[in-house]
Amino acid sequence: MSYNQAAQPGPTYQPVPAKARNGLATAGFVLGLIGLLGSFIPVINIVGIVIGVVGAVLAAVGLAKAKKLGAGKGLAMSGLILGLLALIIGIVVNVVFAGAVSNAAKDATHTIVTAPAKSGASSSSETPKSDSSFKDGVLATPKMKIEITDHKVIQVGEKGNEYGSKPVIAFWYTTTNLTDNDVSPMDFLFVFTAYQDNNPNAENKLNVGSLPDERFLDSQTEKIKKGGTVENAVAYELDDETTPVDLVASDDLGMTNIGKVTYNLK
Repeated sequence: MSYNQAAQPGPTYQPVPAKARNGLATAGFVLGLIGLLGSFIPVINIVGIVIGVVGAVLAAVGLAKAKKLGAGKGLAMSGLILGLLALIIGIVVNVVFAGAVSNAAKDATHTIVTAPAKSGASSSSETPKSDSSFKDGVLATPKMKIEITDHKVIQVGEKGNEYGSKPVIAFWYTTTNLTDNDVSPMDFLFVFTAYQDNNPNAENKLNVGSLPDERFLDSQTEKIKKGGTVENAVAYELDDETTPVDLVASDDLGMTNIGKVTYNLK
């Protein structure tokens, strides 16, 4: 006996909808993470702060978009948190760093003394005041010795001034710690001021430019041991390219003159 069986319908498959993507949430998370990682380095972390803020903004937009797409909410929330952390940590680190710099400035103010100069620098913390001098590119104080080894003008766009808006005069120098006090290559900025005498009515103090030599990016804030010497570089923005630059060494952050050396630009 035979039976006719009705054909059974085969299984049917429903197409799986493509998973929604939230690019803004992803971008916000990535930038927030990069900003956070870069927020721990003083001064340089300004870039990290900017990246973190951009990441937080993108993450916030991505969070709003996640409600419509149903995707990326977790990444958006994480990116927002990371970006805000980058902002907060970056500000705190810079405030702490500024405090440390301020303390170093006060220490320099109390240690550097002025008087008629004798040649050379002494390694004793009890060196007489007459041993403080600045001549021939060498600053000698009871606390430290700074020797300018080279200088040059760097035009806008050239290596060492890639992002500046003005030409700069760059100085390469070494700093030697002569005592047990805290000394770093950044002390240069506390004892030297650069001027161009091109204003008939007022002193023309030059602004400090960006670091002209990337070799010293990580070493410019190093604490120098007693007897140790560390190299560094600094730049000042020029107002013109003909007026000589006077580099003035001073005590009390510019209150008292130790000495002056003039550098011609041509």
